[in-house]
Amino acid sequence: MNESKMIEVLAHVEDERARFAQREPGAVGFNMAHWFDNSGRMPDEASNICGTTACLAGHAYLMSNAPVPIRQATEDRIASVGARVLELDDDEEGYLFYLDSLDDVYRYVAEDMGVDVQVLRDKVQGERKS
Repeated sequence: MNESKMIEVLAHVEDERARFAQREPGAVGFNMAHWFDNSGRMPDEASNICGTTACLAGHAYLMSNAPVPIRQATEDRIASVGARVLELDDDEEGYLFYLDSLDDVYRYVAEDMGVDVQVLRDKVQGERKS
């Protein structure tokens, strides 16, 4: 796993989650349960009708500037590009992309990095744009 790239992707996730919560046009939320959901609704935000949701692989895909728009990409393509962006081996990809929540992602990544979850969150916060 490329630790600096993971921190960058997690910062992107956090920025987009904040934009999504504010219902900013084009914002991408976060949902580990779906590779990509263009219904415009997060499961816990039934009234939110703007934006989309993507999982960790989806956010890595968005950051890759892949030539195929995410709405047209297959799950396998998103996972493949996401794994390449994050430099994950097959085991890491098979585990990390199927976790249940963002908290689980933070715990896994922090353990892999050998740091406390709060240390990882602080590093991610330092990378955020918003």
